[in-house]
Amino acid sequence: MGESWIDRILIGTSGWSYEDWVGKFYPEGLPSNKFLLYYSNHFKTVEINFSYYSMPNRYVLNAIAKNVPSDFVFTIKLHSSFTHQRDFDKPYSEVPYKEREQFLVAVEVLRNRGMLDTLLAQFPHSFTFSSKHLEYVVKLKNAFEGYNLAVEFRSDTWYNDVVFEVFRNNGIIWVSVDEPYIKGLPPRDFILTSRVGYIRFHSRDADKWYKGEKLRYDYFYSTGELEEWIKKIKDNSEFDRLYVFFNNCHRAQAVENAMMFRSLLV
Repeated sequence: MGESWIDRILIGTSGWSYEDWVGKFYPEGLPSNKFLLYYSNHFKTVEINFSYYSMPNRYVLNAIAKNVPSDFVFTIKLHSSFTHQRDFDKPYSEVPYKEREQFLVAVEVLRNRGMLDTLLAQFPHSFTFSSKHLEYVVKLKNAFEGYNLAVEFRSDTWYNDVVFEVFRNNGIIWVSVDEPYIKGLPPRDFILTSRVGYIRFHSRDADKWYKGEKLRYDYFYSTGELEEWIKKIKDNSEFDRLYVFFNNCHRAQAVENAMMFRSLLV
């Protein structure tokens, strides 16, 4: 029998280095430099997020790669210089060359080990749909040729057929998100624009969404909420690989939800 759609799903969490996971997921007394190794005994993938806040370097990523089995898979978030700290409304806005070179040199150590093929770009709510902004996203994809680019928008203005068509034509991955029903945020739909799919679970708590990151992602998904997504995936399973990451990382809620999600697939 051939591989089923379930076999093509990789499930993990957004990051792994959280002190409040100790005692809930990591054993008491486990050194922090052993967190990832322990994590890799339970999951086959993880999303690297620290790269958004500080430019990664190859020495750090090489050390990380040595801490996991050879078949472990990473995705990595692009540094904020590509998504948040630019005047995107200037005509012909270009991808920052220096930062691109730095990032490519760093992530090459993961790629060479066969552990990385997908980069994540997360744009802010203020980055709304326009032809110039869409052009920049395509430039970003082309700047990282050879990698899959998964793009998450926080504005629902991007949720339209023009964007979906451009994404499909350029092989850009639309990141489907689970977040509250708040005006201006994208809906909870599973959209495939590439042979690779990508889902991120954040939270459904509308009251906490704009109260800072510490509260925004403090949420635990119920079985029913996870089953909603499994049905969507089953109904749209024409993918070669699907990444599913839980970003509700406070108190290891992401770990428990990731394990729940995996068990519900069986």
